[in-house]
Amino acid sequence: MVCLSPSTASALINAVIAASSVLLRTQQQVLFSRQTSDLSASSGVRSQLYRRDCSNPWRARLGDLGRSGPTSDNQLVTAPGAETPARKGLAYPPLESGRAEEFVGSFLGLPHRQFIPDWELMPKGRGPGTSAVGTRCVVLALACISLLHGARGQLPEPKYPLKRQDLIAAMPADDNHRALVFASRHWRKGVRTFIANNNPVDPEQVEAGKEFNETWSYYPDDVPLRSLYGGDSRAALVPFLAHTQLQDTYKWLLYGDDDTVWFLEGVMSMLEDLDPDMPYFITDHMWWSNTPGRASHPNRQAPRCLPCNFDKSKFKGLRPPFEAPIGCPCTPQSICEADDRGIFNQYCDIPRAPIATYSMHGGAGGIMSIGMMRAVSLDFMEKCIRSLYSTGGDAFLSICLWQAGYGITDPGYSFYHPEVQMFDPGPEDRMGVMMRLVRALDHRCDETCQHQLDFMMTMHVRSRVFPLLSDAAQFIKAVSGLYDVYIDTKRTHALQAIANAGEMARAAAVAAKAASDSAKEQARVQKEMEELRADASNQNAAAVEEAEVAAKEATADASQKQRRASVQQDAAEAANKEITVAQTTAGVVTGRDDLVDNARRLAA
Repeated sequence: MVCLSPSTASALINAVIAASSVLLRTQQQVLFSRQTSDLSASSGVRSQLYRRDCSNPWRARLGDLGRSGPTSDNQLVTAPGAETPARKGLAYPPLESGRAEEFVGSFLGLPHRQFIPDWELMPKGRGPGTSAVGTRCVVLALACISLLHGARGQLPEPKYPLKRQDLIAAMPADDNHRALVFASRHWRKGVRTFIANNNPVDPEQVEAGKEFNETWSYYPDDVPLRSLYGGDSRAALVPFLAHTQLQDTYKWLLYGDDDTVWFLEGVMSMLEDLDPDMPYFITDHMWWSNTPGRASHPNRQAPRCLPCNFDKSKFKGLRPPFEAPIGCPCTPQSICEADDRGIFNQYCDIPRAPIATYSMHGGAGGIMSIGMMRAVSLDFMEKCIRSLYSTGGDAFLSICLWQAGYGITDPGYSFYHPEVQMFDPGPEDRMGVMMRLVRALDHRCDETCQHQLDFMMTMHVRSRVFPLLSDAAQFIKAVSGLYDVYIDTKRTHALQAIANAGEMARAAAVAAKAASDSAKEQARVQKEMEELRADASNQNAAAVEEAEVAAKEATADASQKQRRASVQQDAAEAANKEITVAQTTAGVVTGRDDLVDNARRLAA
């Protein structure tokens, strides 16, 4: 492994991030723009698109895109004297402030044949968000930053880490809906997919599907019908057909229709906190009514559990629609025991049509754990479905799982946040999803908008409302591509934030090293001063000792001299005494001599 110096690694990271940003912008331009036409500089005429009899073309056009999209009586046309309504001038990024509606309106308003999905013009395998060079740059940047600073920083490690290889998708199909299956390849890149068709599939199609991690199978339509559509049994059984084929090679199964779009970043983020070995059937989008003829979806009043070990304390102050039990796993018994609304009878039977309606919504999709797939067999599900008459595949699936002993688990966040719908935002909200994504790229996504995007799991395109299935397929590709750009942009921003944090960490490390060096220098100086003090103290002690010795010697010498002086004084005093005695003696002798002389004179 090559080791880089911090300065070289830092320069490499910044260069990689810059290159990734450039590549990302190039991808976005390729995704959302055909070549921009040069507008006439002299006339200043811009391409104008408007709808007949509408003064505000974009807002008016957005108003009727909800259910069926463009129709022959309601087409965008070219204003008199303006240029042709091609996608001229529709370059990205950035979207100018306030152009989100114009962008989405122009994309959905024009006939789809005027807009060839640009990723189809790229070399194979180079769709939006999967550019080989761009992806490698992003991975390289993350690797470099991870080596230097740790990729997750202060984020907690997931309880159950996931890779895309841990997911499989299972969807029903029929010969007439192949275009939707092919379009879904854009969102399921890197995800193995099991497809159950209504008729046997050509070997050529089976072989071609391997390039996209597809396993094609066959399960016939119901004859006679036991529900609204012939493929409803196939739709209910496709998860169990997939498990029979793929066995225990995955952790989570994504179940939905062929026109269900999955947003995998949100899915994986949510699943990383859940144990795949626990039997889970996860969705927050349910049909519900406890009275005939009033079913609606998504309905927040529908019975459900919350995930095992769900922490309700994180949602203090938020009021859920009712008190849902925590399921480890979720069972009919746990739901019925928590029921304080009088929904279930004494036998805890699942409410069903025509008296009531209770089931997951197939178009919104659901997620099944490997624990659930191990617990419920294909044989049980087939026998159960063949014993029923109901409204659709989603109802078959919900009823039979209930009879197997398992209920629906809500991920929990949307249960406490009514502004968020995780599995499909609701009927006819294709435009809402598009608008939120564009607003996020346009930096106009408020807190609610961002919550909705962060926790968005699926979107049901509802292909039946499009004039042509090819239009629905184009929409699937468009929203998948737009989501890829949104995620790539978030990753780029995250990389930059991590790089900035790395720069701060490096600056802090430099400051810490400088502080450490300064502390070491101060310690060294302090040590030298202490040594000097010790030397001085030692020298002072020696001088004192020498002075004391000298003083002692001087004292002894002085004492000796004093003793000598005393002896000499004593000797002098003795001499003086002797002199005195001698003088006295001499005086006496002199006196005697005088007496003798006097006596002699007298005698004479």
